[in-house]
Amino acid sequence: MAQRKTLLIVDDDPFVLGLLVHVAESRGLAVVGVASSDEAVAAAGTQPFGAAIVDLQLGADSGLDVIKRLRALDPTLEAIEIGRAHV
Repeated sequence: MAQRKTLLIVDDDPFVLGLLVHVAESRGLAVVGVASSDEAVAAAGTQPFGAAIVDLQLGADSGLDVIKRLRALDPTLEAIEIGRAHV
């Protein structure tokens, strides 16, 4: 039996993080949700992830930089960057 892959969700907005985790879990996915770039890298150092959803802006950190750090640990990691525009 194939091992179930876990989704990493990284967002510093507690509401958005909670919503994304809830939606993914309700679809039957195994999920780890974290609120910072350092937490994301620490989590990736302890377990493999099948994919990551990363907020565009994490406080002072760039989501692209977080993805680069995650891919340094696992070059095969699939990642989606999300954000919202303020109009």
